[in-house]
Amino acid sequence: VGIDLYTTARYGKLIRGPFNRAAEALFGIISSGDMSRQDFEMLLAARKLPANQLTHGPWLFDLSMNEVSIGWQTAGDCLAQLEYRRRGTENFQVIRANLQFQAWSSAKLHQVQITELVPGCEYEYRIRTFPTGKKESLTTPWQSFRTFSENENTFSFAMFSDLHNSAGNLKKLLKQAAVEKCRFLVNAGDMLNNSTGSESIYDAYIDAECALHPGMPLFNVRGNHEFRGNAPGSFFRIFPSRTALPYGSVRIG
Repeated sequence: VGIDLYTTARYGKLIRGPFNRAAEALFGIISSGDMSRQDFEMLLAARKLPANQLTHGPWLFDLSMNEVSIGWQTAGDCLAQLEYRRRGTENFQVIRANLQFQAWSSAKLHQVQITELVPGCEYEYRIRTFPTGKKESLTTPWQSFRTFSENENTFSFAMFSDLHNSAGNLKKLLKQAAVEKCRFLVNAGDMLNNSTGSESIYDAYIDAECALHPGMPLFNVRGNHEFRGNAPGSFFRIFPSRTALPYGSVRIG
């Protein structure tokens, strides 16, 4: 990275090139201009977290009467699993994230889908992440969600759209008392200006919604601005479709 021997010696594992290109490759951060070595090192220091430390989420999406999907991101590649149980019970079930054909793979972005749930029931879940080596795993506190029910005929929800990276305004809306009573949140599109990677989506709305209303399910619509930028595929990496289609439906009540 860069043009001097000091930089090459310290960051030899990186491909030679500008610092902003290295920041994009490592962290998914797009710089509008040239990035200095000092800026890059400050960015690197701020991200010196254990690889299995959660940095975003967890977020719940695609909740229904019988299913829910849960996603989260860690600081680096690691193994991760989700443990869940019906509230009031002790034994829990385990779902490994990034498990394909019985091969458990390390990753930064993790998602699981829980199926065969009972309508109208409350469940607890927690996330356990495993680093490489002999270090201890990290486990989040138990959180909870409730599946939709056929008898759930009265409910409220909050819907946001066209905020275009206005996370500050979104936080003001999320702090309103009425939102506390909502059953779920709807992100109806154009929540950011341009998709420049996963971090742009986290910064625009996911981090704020997870911090202020943890465990509240999200329903997410891709607007035309989510499809702009140099990383339009980020939306469906964070919110993969259950049907392989860019739209869907859910029954409540």
